[in-house]
Amino acid sequence: MKKRAMLITATTLILLSIPLQSFLLATSSQQSAINSVKKPHVYGVRQDTTIGPEMVSSAQSQIGSKSIVQKETEESDSSNIVFNLDPSLLEQNEESLAVNPTDSRIVLSGTNDYRNAFTAGVIATGFDVTSDGGRTISADGVLSPTDPFNTALTFSGAGDPSAGFDGNGNAFMGSVGFFFPGTAPSANAPDNGIFVFSSRAPYNTWTQHTVIADNNPNIIDDKDWVAADQRSSGTGAGGVYAVWARFGEGISPFGGPGSPIRFAASFDHGNTWILLPVPVSATNLWSERAAPSTCLG
Repeated sequence: MKKRAMLITATTLILLSIPLQSFLLATSSQQSAINSVKKPHVYGVRQDTTIGPEMVSSAQSQIGSKSIVQKETEESDSSNIVFNLDPSLLEQNEESLAVNPTDSRIVLSGTNDYRNAFTAGVIATGFDVTSDGGRTISADGVLSPTDPFNTALTFSGAGDPSAGFDGNGNAFMGSVGFFFPGTAPSANAPDNGIFVFSSRAPYNTWTQHTVIADNNPNIIDDKDWVAADQRSSGTGAGGVYAVWARFGEGISPFGGPGSPIRFAASFDHGNTWILLPVPVSATNLWSERAAPSTCLG
């Protein structure tokens, strides 16, 4: 909104009488000095000062000054890098970043990726990799888990990305997988789960691993987070760990479905997973600690 107001004000001033020329010149000099200051580099996200395509279009239609809009856009974007190679201009969000401990120039990004939402009806977990500290993108693509109960089917929904590296530079990306209503045969509609993908340099091919899968319509595994042990030797070195919410498991203190936090570990690069028998947070945690009225108060 501030950018739009500045553009409209500038155009209006130009249309005013000649005596305002000195004011405009002084303002222009001050603005040039401000724009000469480099904005901090940000991985993965545009700063709030960046004009997006929809704002450019709106501003152009209102003030009809394409050159001013382009100039403002270039100045805002001059020190930012869009961290993906998606040509669709559709959004990526809920990003996760991880820096390779063996080479800090290698950065992995994961996102909810909507590039195939309109063409294929699929939302995936996107990945992007830079090998030069963010100057260029060396690997880019989407990860869509296949249904462990029917490997001929690919989940139409994925996301909740969680990026990580172990101590040897192996990359991992956590993801949920599920079917949107109406996108799969009814028998498979409740299938969902938590998945981890693994990759090695140059990180352009990924292998899917299943942490947990459900075809129970009452269970939804959601909001995963993945971490890897970055030690290169010792007990547990290279271990990969995942936590997530498991909606619908057990009974909550209020009589409804429970939602414990689950934990699993892998010590073979994600190929097999050990599920902790006891949840990290039990479904009756509140009732053990305090009466429901106390928790709600």
